[in-house]
Amino acid sequence: MRQDIVGWLKAHDFDTSSNPLSNIHAKGYQMIFRQLVLIIDGGYNFSDNAPLQDEVLNTLRALEYPYVSSLDSKWFAAPASMHSWPSLLGVLHWLVELGKCYENYLNGDSLTLLEAELVPDEFDDPMHHQALSIQYFEYAYELYMSGEVDFAVPLQAVEDRYAVKNERLQALLDEETEKLARQNAEYEQLSSSAPPLEMEQKQNELMKRDLDRFAQNLSRHDARKQNGLRSLVAEKAEIEQLLIDLEQLKAERARLSDVVKAQNLTPEEVVRMNTEHETLARSVEDLKVKVTETNKLVMSLEVSLTNRVATAEEVIDQYNTLLSSPGLIPPNEEDLTIELSMASSDLQQLVRGPDMRKVVRPTLSKWAEVYRMEIDAAKREKIVVDDDHDHVVNECDDLIQEIEAEAAKVHTLTEQAEEMREAAQQEAAVNNARAAELERTMVQARMAAMAHGVGAKSRLQAVEIAYREQQEKVARVKDETIRTIIKNSTEIAEMKEAVARQLKYVQDVVEANK
Repeated sequence: MRQDIVGWLKAHDFDTSSNPLSNIHAKGYQMIFRQLVLIIDGGYNFSDNAPLQDEVLNTLRALEYPYVSSLDSKWFAAPASMHSWPSLLGVLHWLVELGKCYENYLNGDSLTLLEAELVPDEFDDPMHHQALSIQYFEYAYELYMSGEVDFAVPLQAVEDRYAVKNERLQALLDEETEKLARQNAEYEQLSSSAPPLEMEQKQNELMKRDLDRFAQNLSRHDARKQNGLRSLVAEKAEIEQLLIDLEQLKAERARLSDVVKAQNLTPEEVVRMNTEHETLARSVEDLKVKVTETNKLVMSLEVSLTNRVATAEEVIDQYNTLLSSPGLIPPNEEDLTIELSMASSDLQQLVRGPDMRKVVRPTLSKWAEVYRMEIDAAKREKIVVDDDHDHVVNECDDLIQEIEAEAAKVHTLTEQAEEMREAAQQEAAVNNARAAELERTMVQARMAAMAHGVGAKSRLQAVEIAYREQQEKVARVKDETIRTIIKNSTEIAEMKEAVARQLKYVQDVVEANK
């Protein structure tokens, strides 16, 4: 690590003649640390007033040194001590490695360097566009800092650079445009001339018909060829078989001749034996034909038997499934399930289970009759329920009509009560006005009595009597109006309760018949 650090400092023109890492002190460590940081970032600003430990730790945090939290600030007082030098030497060596990585990055051709010189003539990467943008901003910023306000030169440089990029695309576009113009001209020429489509269509139809006839002739010739080949093969096979039969007959004839010679048979006996042989041969052929037909019949019967067995198994499975349905047959009845056993040679044992005629059929007939009677009873009950339902519906209709009539009566009584209330209010208003007028008359009479003396006392008494009568009349009208309103209100409340009871009864009946 020391050799790497010294070599790196020497490569960057740092005086290493005095072996700066041997018995290093705080000042020397600070000089080497600053030099290594400036190699990485030449514009880094160090503070001369900050202590060494703060300067080193803050810089390492800025550079994201991974072990900065493990460094102790007390170590920088004596960097060369035994407990601090390994960690502080590791810091310097990490800065050297970071500087090497930085220089490799700068000397490379990475797109993230955003160097305009590294941008090729044709590019599509966003980093290339960003590099040209940064070049434009740098040039324009220099002009801006020098007091210029015209940025036409850097803008023209960027436009020229993009023109170079688009040069090949522009050439390709011009070529495609020229090709399009030629095609448009050809299209215009074809559009202006008479279309040869009808002649070509007729020629096409003729060629299609010729093609169909040729295909038909070819298929016929192929069929004839195949038939001829099959006939030829059959003839060859037949000839070969005839030759074999001929050889066998010749051999049989020679053998029979030898046998005849050996037995000294007469020609009549030979003819008789040949006749018997031919008869037996024909019988054998007939038996072979019958055996073949019998085998075919057996095969067809086996296929039919297999199908019938499959059908019987499906029927038996459906029968057993229906028997296992809950509620069909009571559990105390005898087990009626049956099973098909094709392994038995006895026809009586093909179907295992209770006897079909003596047990199964009577039991099923009995329960079918029971269920039929239950169905008839259910139908009769349904008829009764339907009649009850119709009766309830009719009653509901009658109740609805009665409710509507009662509602109409309630509405009429309400209107009458409202009219009576309005009449009572009007009459009370008239009586109040009359009573006010009588009060004014009494006041005037009292004033006149006081003015004219005792002579007017009689008139005052008459007016008071009339006033009391009028008050009694108003009181009677109020009482009658109140009693009428109470009576009508009571009748309306009773009518509402009756309607509510009828509606409740209708609702209960409807819910009970759902």
